[in-house]
Amino acid sequence: PYQIPGKIEEMTIRLQYQFTQRYLNRVIIIIIIMKRGWKSKAQVTVFIIIAILVVGGIAAYFILSKGKGNTQTSLDVKSIKAYIDQCIKDSADESVYFIALQGGYYDKPVLSKYYLYNNIPYYWISRDKISNVPTIAVVEEEIGKYIDDNVVYCVNDFNIFKESGYEFEIGEIKSTVKLSDKDLQVDINYLVAITKEEKTTRYDKFDYSVNTKFKSAYDSADLIIQEQKKNPEYIPLTYIADLSIKKDFKFETVNLDDNTVLYTLIYNKDSDKPLIYAFINEYQWKTGGNQTEIVL
Repeated sequence: PYQIPGKIEEMTIRLQYQFTQRYLNRVIIIIIIMKRGWKSKAQVTVFIIIAILVVGGIAAYFILSKGKGNTQTSLDVKSIKAYIDQCIKDSADESVYFIALQGGYYDKPVLSKYYLYNNIPYYWISRDKISNVPTIAVVEEEIGKYIDDNVVYCVNDFNIFKESGYEFEIGEIKSTVKLSDKDLQVDINYLVAITKEEKTTRYDKFDYSVNTKFKSAYDSADLIIQEQKKNPEYIPLTYIADLSIKKDFKFETVNLDDNTVLYTLIYNKDSDKPLIYAFINEYQWKTGGNQTEIVL
């Protein structure tokens, strides 16, 4: 059988090691940049080995050593722009998986339950009989905050380039996210002014798109809660099963306690990195025995 808790745990582990992927991407970019300046193939090989050690966590910091004789390091502003673009790509790509696991939130929701290292929101509490599904505008804002924080973390104040004599003026970052049925579009206002040898280049606008079924997952969760309103104390199992066929996802319900059910909607189910959208419903079932009530 398809074990959803295991899938959530697996995805959580992936997200906990995001910093490793970020270091890998930085190292790849720096290798490309540096390779132009290394004249010796042996020096290139040693540099790549050091990079692998950094990614593996054996070394905590990237060590850049200058060669002897006429060996020079060649950096340019376009390389720094590519570095920023890579950080944006990584952060945007990762955002949909993290936010989906937390039911549309980056910051901890007020009504949530901590489960497998994630704060999963309550979408339905039967005693209130109202939907707690965040609006799509709220979700887009939460994704934007995730991207902002992670881009800033990724560029790391551009310290690696400062070592080569570059100076930076860095402004506040603000991402504007728009979700559609097929993708996520992010437009970023982020001032980065790069100066070296009295020459300054300024960037202040960036954009990127992610192919994702996040919006479809969000819409499915919202439809499930709308159906839930019709029978506040019952799991709408047949409705979810029919919806999963129409929307092409797998699902699972897991009883977290006598009255609380975790719902997970799994898109890209055959992928090695499925999109898992999670939320929780709370019911007022009588305690004792098997109280799960299902609408067929």
